[in-house]
Amino acid sequence: MTPPTVEISYAPWPVADTRDQPSIRDDVRRVIYENAFRPSHTHYTLVDDIYNLFLIQTSQTHSDDLQERFRSALGRVLRPPSTAGSYAQSYKADVRRWRGYISFVSDRCEYIDVKETVRRLKRQNAVRRREFARHSDSVKQLRLVRKQRRESVTADGDLQQRISPMPLSFRYVDEFLDLNCAEDLTRLKIFPNGKELAESMSAYAAVRHYLVKHAPNHEQQDGVLSFSSPNVLLVAVGDGVTPRTAALFAFRTSWNCISIDPQMRKGGWDDVKNLRTHTARVQDVVIDVVDDQRVVVVMWHCHTSITDAISCLRFSGGNRDSKCLRRRVAVVSCACCNYDAVQKVMPDGSAPDAEFEDTGVPGLMRTVRVWKFWN
Repeated sequence: MTPPTVEISYAPWPVADTRDQPSIRDDVRRVIYENAFRPSHTHYTLVDDIYNLFLIQTSQTHSDDLQERFRSALGRVLRPPSTAGSYAQSYKADVRRWRGYISFVSDRCEYIDVKETVRRLKRQNAVRRREFARHSDSVKQLRLVRKQRRESVTADGDLQQRISPMPLSFRYVDEFLDLNCAEDLTRLKIFPNGKELAESMSAYAAVRHYLVKHAPNHEQQDGVLSFSSPNVLLVAVGDGVTPRTAALFAFRTSWNCISIDPQMRKGGWDDVKNLRTHTARVQDVVIDVVDDQRVVVVMWHCHTSITDAISCLRFSGGNRDSKCLRRRVAVVSCACCNYDAVQKVMPDGSAPDAEFEDTGVPGLMRTVRVWKFWN
């Protein structure tokens, strides 16, 4: 019976590059030949590649004796899989030093190239992700929504005109770079990425366009607020781990700004003027509203309803009837996919005064709804 073939691929030799030093290479060849195997049963080949790997093929049976002879001949410790777990730290040291490690698998002894292993795992994960995307119901539903928006058509007799897919504007990023407070907001690390920056800038733009008082020639004439008035309270519900929207308003207005999120972190924004944070759910927060103070509630992709967001407000005198609420509270909302149904109407059932798609916000969920103050 022919013994199984054992393929051994060794890590870079712990000396200088052997390709330019024939004498060292010959010594290495002689050490492997004389000390590792019996010449009568051995066939070997020296391969010079970018890692200086030594590939040795032999017809010897995988055994402890083979390991011991390699241990003495090559000066490296070879460990079978059964004991590999207890040598994790040594393996890590070998990986850092040699970019790989040696492992015995059944009747094979092979060199594990860490970089190639990572590349192989990435390829396997990419295949798994494609399979998941092909069969997952949630991904199918999202893909269907994207397809419907991308392939929306308008019929005019026999003519169908395709609408361009998902237009996107970078005007909010351009506007942010021109702000005097951009350096301070960047230093505080308020915005983790461009998407969050665009969302907060979109909220500010919606408030500025629909709720702030404008010149007589402006298209919106029912705004009542002023950015310089300290008698306005802004409540950013579900603001994230940093007070993104509230901080933007605190820097750009004279309003009293409050940021609420259960995952809010501590940071350098505690010293920002007119900014307060609450690390809690909006259902567990109570905000006192003084007489004649108007409130702007901003809900950007927050996981709650308009009713819960407004319920945190406690008015002086305890008057919370619908008319009083609508005269003193305005809401700007951009719902995420799972909470769109509970952010379509106010608690009294009133529809938004304005609803539009903001092309400056990346992503699919960018429908902005605005409920203005009642006169």
